[in-house]
Amino acid sequence: PPSLCNDSWEFRKICRVGSVMPNAMCMGDVDGDGTDEVMFGTSEGHLVILKNGVREPMFVRDVNGTVSVVLWNAATNVLLVVCMEGKAALVQNCVPPFDQVLVTHMIVPANCTAGVLCGTSQLILGSSDRRMYAYDYLQRQQVGHMFLQSQIFSIDLFRLCGKPIVAVGTTQEVQLIEASEPEKWDTGSDSCILWRWSIDR
Repeated sequence: PPSLCNDSWEFRKICRVGSVMPNAMCMGDVDGDGTDEVMFGTSEGHLVILKNGVREPMFVRDVNGTVSVVLWNAATNVLLVVCMEGKAALVQNCVPPFDQVLVTHMIVPANCTAGVLCGTSQLILGSSDRRMYAYDYLQRQQVGHMFLQSQIFSIDLFRLCGKPIVAVGTTQEVQLIEASEPEKWDTGSDSCILWRWSIDR
């Protein structure tokens, strides 16, 4: 398994302050050696990439925000970092030796705590404000949004009959929502919601 810090003392050798939020960690083969690296961001704005079996980070960058979501797009070598303050960093060319890294920024809603990538350029975010947003992150523009009835804590993606479906976990229910046409989310129709399951308390 990847060489993760398994106690607070080891973690503090890399990040002296801060913690890692539940969706602020992902895995991906950054250097193309066939083994996944671990990528995470901290509440103090540190972005870190750890290589399997190596305790010293292979990449560290300060993104100046409370990191809540970290996503890796292997097809485009882009690392997306979302912060609670309402901004996102696109770390392009994020491959060793990291000498061509380009960081650009985009504005997103505040309090986004979950996210997933859909296709080559779509970013779907969920917030504790009970809203889900879809962005074309290459164009840096919002393409759809939806209001839900409770706070969102997780978003995952799968395909059903060739169509992208997002599984959205909230504090009250789980919903399956079609993601192929997010511009239709805010029309007031429930046609894009394929399934709902209430969570018993």
